Amino acid sequence: MSVNSARLFATETPSRPRGSCASVRFQDLSALFATIEALTMRGDIQQELTNFFVDVMRRKPRELLPTVYLTCNRVAPQFVNLELGVGHSILQKSIAQSFGCDLSEIEHRFKAVGDLGIVAEEFHGALEKTVVDSMSVKDVHSAFLELSTFRGAKSQEKKINAICHLFEQCSTKEESKYLVRSL
Repeated sequence: MSVNSARLFATETPSRPRGSCASVRFQDLSALFATIEALTMRGDIQQELTNFFVDVMRRKPRELLPTVYLTCNRVAPQFVNLELGVGHSILQKSIAQSFGCDLSEIEHRFKAVGDLGIVAEEFHGALEKTVVDSMSVKDVHSAFLELSTFRGAKSQEKKINAICHLFEQCSTKEESKYLVRSL
């Protein structure tokens, strides 16, 4: 039940020098989260995380920090005190707008399952869409940093639009699930 590290950085070719491979894909980080969610033993969870981080460090060391931040549900170190300011209301509106459904449907499903990540996963699964390139961890982290800067008038609208843009780039329903859980 291990994340297939051969799949990680799938666009890398043997002739490329170390460190110049493709970015860490959010799809792979989402697969790691799904694997961890299915595990019950702390040692197994730690081993999965260790293997993933070592692979990131070996292949794309500059992306380790954003990967660690997203894994910890942070955008920066705690002492920086950056908050996304994204609550359930903004997430529900973003899911509804992204997947073309009524807000009341999202609220109803949320009341039934109690997890907006699962709600996003369900609505993403009902959608037929083709995304050519998976977004990178670095892209997601940058978008989260940008979200944390939105203040004042129209900030809620800006956040919803930014989150919708991220949903558009999700290539799997798993990515949608863990994107919401990361917010």
